[in-house]
Amino acid sequence: MKNKNLRISLTVGTFIAVLYIIDIILSLFITIPSQKMLHIQLMELSLPGFSWLDFPNFLWGLLLSFLYGFLGTRLFLLIYKIFFKKEKGAK
Repeated sequence: MKNKNLRISLTVGTFIAVLYIIDIILSLFITIPSQKMLHIQLMELSLPGFSWLDFPNFLWGLLLSFLYGFLGTRLFLLIYKIFFKKEKGAK
């Protein structure tokens, strides 16, 4: 069961990291200055230590996105396991 949980956590972490990359790419096409500034501020608030945009900050944001997805899934699976334990004899 632990191996399955690890695979799920890695999958969600990778998915969130891919969404981060797509978000960065799409944000390069924002032309309205107020929307671009809002987007930058939201990224800086949600990713501690992130500032717009050079390669080390891109990698830092990618790492944080993966960790948020991975750790969030681990926490979710732990809570799920606590609330929905199977009975010892049940399959």
